[in-house]
Amino acid sequence: PLGHCPMPWYCRCMLAATRTRHHMHGSAFTQLAADNGVTLNALMVEPLKLRHLLLYHLLPGPVPPELLVVTPALSTYWAGENIYVTQPFQGVVVGESGTEARISKAMRVCGSYLYVVSHVLLPGPSLEALPPFIDYTKPTLNLAPVTTTTSPKRCNPDGTILDVLRSNPDLSYTLSAIDTSRLTPLFNNASAEMTLLAPNDDAWWEAALRMNLASPEEILGQTMANLRALVWAHVIPANLPPTKLRSQLYASSGGPAAGSISFIISPGDITVQTPTTDAHVVVMGLGDACSAAVYVVSRLLVPQQLPDVLKVLPAPTEKRK
Repeated sequence: PLGHCPMPWYCRCMLAATRTRHHMHGSAFTQLAADNGVTLNALMVEPLKLRHLLLYHLLPGPVPPELLVVTPALSTYWAGENIYVTQPFQGVVVGESGTEARISKAMRVCGSYLYVVSHVLLPGPSLEALPPFIDYTKPTLNLAPVTTTTSPKRCNPDGTILDVLRSNPDLSYTLSAIDTSRLTPLFNNASAEMTLLAPNDDAWWEAALRMNLASPEEILGQTMANLRALVWAHVIPANLPPTKLRSQLYASSGGPAAGSISFIISPGDITVQTPTTDAHVVVMGLGDACSAAVYVVSRLLVPQQLPDVLKVLPAPTEKRK
């Protein structure tokens, strides 16, 4: 029953495709079968495929309506596959296949949310061309131990983002990007109010593959304009320590080319979303700077558009060995 909460801690969000109560004609699943040239019965006898499709419509955390309308991309239980929300919000969600589905009803069930949509969404171009299914796994969030004292942790008025990066070897590529783009003075300013989402070194390697580059060094070898755009896409022009961070949309210093940054906060997890990338916070509130906050994230937040054409550096020759 909708009013009964047997597991109040189990908070999720689901997009449910419509199905007529008295007959199947005209339902979302009937339309899906017709679009893919199969009968509804043939579709219903593939339990594994149906399970995967249902998990694509299930989101890992609760997404209330006020958050849905400002979130451009939603992570799903089909890892790596998103559902997109048209911006500005028009009551429509879009699957990876490009199919649009209109939200006809929204319901809250305890701490979870159910949205009824007009079409079954697909993470691939068709039922026969779906990507390999990967189960979503929640990343580990390294939280600072809770202190028993009532006084808050003192911050360092002279601390800077650059101090934080220099003291953490796993952020070496982020530090190099700031140095190479000649933005060091800005990030070494103890009075500058900002929040940096710092990709760890593994994130830079993953991004290099995503950008068809051989290594993080090839990203760092891009033009000054591209590097600066990349750095600013990870900066929010406000100091947002963990006590102030909220599940909402924040404007980045990268402007429209980078897009806004959306945070979805759930127990034990913080999801970071931009128009091009989904990432997770793996370390929060790093460092002790008073004017700035640093969060370590699992992926590089690549802007929607870079100022210059991405250049691929020449591969090393045999003579360079």
